[in-house]
Amino acid sequence: MAAMQKLLLLAYAVAAERISANDVKDADTWDADREHVYKKLVKSHIQQRAIHREGVGVMYAAAGSPEFVRREVLPTVDYLKQLGIADARGAHASVRKHGFALFTERVLVNELTSTEKETLSNFFDRILLYEDWSLVTTKRLPLKTRAKLVKVHAMASSPFSTTIFMDFDSRPCSASFLERLLLVGNGVDVALTNKFDGQESHRDHLKLEHNSALIVLDSTSPRTQQFLGFYVDAFM
Repeated sequence: MAAMQKLLLLAYAVAAERISANDVKDADTWDADREHVYKKLVKSHIQQRAIHREGVGVMYAAAGSPEFVRREVLPTVDYLKQLGIADARGAHASVRKHGFALFTERVLVNELTSTEKETLSNFFDRILLYEDWSLVTTKRLPLKTRAKLVKVHAMASSPFSTTIFMDFDSRPCSASFLERLLLVGNGVDVALTNKFDGQESHRDHLKLEHNSALIVLDSTSPRTQQFLGFYVDAFM
């Protein structure tokens, strides 16, 4: 029970909306609104499907418009290639130790050019579409909310046993970044970083905001999947 309580606290801490560090005096962003949402997260209503997972891989999520792909996704693919990470298929393909997957929206992919689609298809081992994997029925949502929802679904739908989720502006400094991050996540269900400096000494670390730009997940753990279910509930 205590372990689940910690997961619930963390679920909303991760889902909390970002605020500027300049607006935070003591780095404690847990308030009455967050307490209200936390108390509602008694049992997740998300019915997750069975997924075959294997290996280690990086999961990215893209939502919004084709311009986001051109501004963030394609440059990230190019950057990773410059680090020495080869395509998964195509003329420049090579054997890779770890996988790379992209979780995105069908409407977004449909608007890309054939060359852009080919670039993504060649690099990513898997491209999963939100419309095929959505765990909830939603009406039209603001882009910021939809992007977060797609992001959580990407984590929940990962085809990897161990998943390293990264935002596109989280740029690794070497091709060995996966091995280093796996050491951080070894033996835990979910590994996140603090959002603000100085949180390490706070009296209740789990009631603080965490950075979701880089997360290491044991995707085979039932606790991880339950956590992600509550993560979706917190948004809905």
